[in-house]
Amino acid sequence: MPVYKTVLKILSKNIRVLLLGFGVTIFMLLIMSSNLSNNSQTLQPAKVAIITPHTNSLSRSLKQYLNQQQQVVYLKDTSQKGLDDALFFQEVDYILYLPATASAQLQAEQKVKFKTKVRPGTYSKEMVDQNINQYFNTLTIYHRNLAHASWPNILEKTQQTLQHQGKVRFDKNYQRHQQQQHTALDYNILAYGLFLVIFEAYSLVSLVFNRQAVKTRNLCSPLAPNKFTQQINLGLLGYISLITAAFLAIIISYTHSSFNQVTGWFIINTVLFILSTMTLSSWLSSYIKKAEALSGVANVYGLGTCFLGGVFIPRNIMPAFVSKIACFTPTYWFVQNNNLIGKTVDFNINFFQHFAPTALIILAFTVAFWTLQVCGQRLSKNHN
Repeated sequence: MPVYKTVLKILSKNIRVLLLGFGVTIFMLLIMSSNLSNNSQTLQPAKVAIITPHTNSLSRSLKQYLNQQQQVVYLKDTSQKGLDDALFFQEVDYILYLPATASAQLQAEQKVKFKTKVRPGTYSKEMVDQNINQYFNTLTIYHRNLAHASWPNILEKTQQTLQHQGKVRFDKNYQRHQQQQHTALDYNILAYGLFLVIFEAYSLVSLVFNRQAVKTRNLCSPLAPNKFTQQINLGLLGYISLITAAFLAIIISYTHSSFNQVTGWFIINTVLFILSTMTLSSWLSSYIKKAEALSGVANVYGLGTCFLGGVFIPRNIMPAFVSKIACFTPTYWFVQNNNLIGKTVDFNINFFQHFAPTALIILAFTVAFWTLQVCGQRLSKNHN
């Protein structure tokens, strides 16, 4: 099979160009992982300072509670300039001005007005506001319902109540759902890497065999044109099979996925996308006559469809007309099915009813690209 061996030799000589898709995919996976880890960081406790003219049982109780939720700090300089400097140099995030009459107003069931000052560019205000409101609401409830209790007893009961903490346990389906959504994002990234590698392979082989000298020499070949084309396709199919296995191995190992039903659906969707990419690459490469145009077409179509299709930017934050344009590319439907798999917990008939139409659309693109190539070849023969 001399043609088959020639195809493999062409691909092996251009291995650096073909490996670019792997490098781009791995780089994008690392960027995605970094973004997800940054988004999953926990909020740090806010540094809170309580400024009051007189220290009393109320201020001590409030400090004790806030120190459990946040971090209460002591400021030596409580002048206006000292407080402004403390905020500027991030010695404190939140300053609460507790009036001296706060205790008396609460006991008289009067509303206490607080003044606060927050360091710009911080989210601590909402957190500390919630803690303060929770403390005084609990204190007010006890004071209204325990009319005969002493003020120290009310403060103690308030403190005891607020010390009770509950445990939140996420349902296993929720954790599975979150993991699948992250995995779907990783599979979406394959859209660019796979197109880049497959398109460049078809284009490199096409450029060699479409040279005038090579075409003229092949006219004397004992191989029939159909068998000649079959051996080219067989060589490319073997290469693409290895590429697909390598890409899937990277994703599966990177996402720590097991070979379960979810992985199976992701692989099916990826294979459907690869079929459409093969026929698209075969069609486009037949019109490329110069090597300089190869990277241009790959970047314009690959990056363009990935941006429009929601690989790099979520579709829900883009205008509606963008999705209307993107739906004319298989990348859009590949991403849609990946997102569907990512948010599905029960793979029942309802899931299949949503997955199947999208899969058929991707297959329709495959048939359409193949038809365009066949029609183009016949027109070229008739023209010659």
